[in-house]
Amino acid sequence: MSKVNQPFRPNQVKNAVKFHPSNKAEVEFKVDENFKEYLTVFMGGPGVTSESFTIHHPIGVTRLDKNEWVSTRTTDVHFLLSGAEDPDSQRFSKLRDIEVLKFLLGNGHLVGTLDKPLYPTGKVSGEVDRNFRLNLAKKELEKFDLSELEKHKKEQEGKPKPAKWRGSGKTVYDFMAEDMKQYEKSLKEISSKDPNLREKIKIHHSNYETLGGPSRTEPQLPITFLKGMDANRASSQIFSKIREMFLKPEEGEEIRPPAASPPTPANAGAGVEDSSQKLQTLEKKHLDLLKESKDFSNRAKAWLEKAQAEAFKPPPGRKAAQTHEVLCELLKSFPEIPDHDL
Repeated sequence: MSKVNQPFRPNQVKNAVKFHPSNKAEVEFKVDENFKEYLTVFMGGPGVTSESFTIHHPIGVTRLDKNEWVSTRTTDVHFLLSGAEDPDSQRFSKLRDIEVLKFLLGNGHLVGTLDKPLYPTGKVSGEVDRNFRLNLAKKELEKFDLSELEKHKKEQEGKPKPAKWRGSGKTVYDFMAEDMKQYEKSLKEISSKDPNLREKIKIHHSNYETLGGPSRTEPQLPITFLKGMDANRASSQIFSKIREMFLKPEEGEEIRPPAASPPTPANAGAGVEDSSQKLQTLEKKHLDLLKESKDFSNRAKAWLEKAQAEAFKPPPGRKAAQTHEVLCELLKSFPEIPDHDL
């Protein structure tokens, strides 16, 4: 097997593609949150430029489900990874927050200004500066998450298959005073139910999509028959599809059995088996035609019996391989049966 050139990849681990006797090949990418599970299909040979395609889950911002699979040229994966994040997401998020804040201020649920919103008197105890209280709770959440992450790393250290970190499960509400938490939840509920506010928020929506290729113009298209499968099952299905593609004839193409060569004195008995098989095929086809015909006659039956006798009990001196021609001659002599292409 020829060596496959290692394609360029971002954050690439400096290991060549490895093929093993167990038919397992290794292609290593640096761990990336957007690129965790993938398969790579190689094609190459002596004197042939190698190609490889990577089958992976959708990367970045797409309209596809996370359990879909898409295909990308391996050397182009880095275009998707570099465009995984929407560059305008924070800007649009801030614009949506401003619309919500305007709504809450305009309806008296908060007081003050856009720059310094305040909780109305009597709604929460202590400091009424909303931004100050929210930022304080967010910092406490970040500190807690970092502490829990360190604990998780120490617990998993040395394990053959360490568990993935899935977050602490806490939210910013868990670090608010009870009266502040309840009031913030009520503000969120009020905002979500106002139809006019929803329409204003829709305006500040990004249409960004993570596209592939050097020009960022190639959408990630789903491989529909792989949806919902894990990597092992997907690999098996891909292999089956490739085999089917090469073994199945093109549309309109007819698969014909190879014609038997006429025997020569040196191999006079070599064509007996092939000739008998062809004769059986012809007999079956002719019987099907006769059954469909309304004037199925005794004469046709007699001729067919004669053909069978000629085929399986050739007279002395007649070669078995000639039974195909004998049957064709007999069938052509039927005047009342249409001339079918046998």
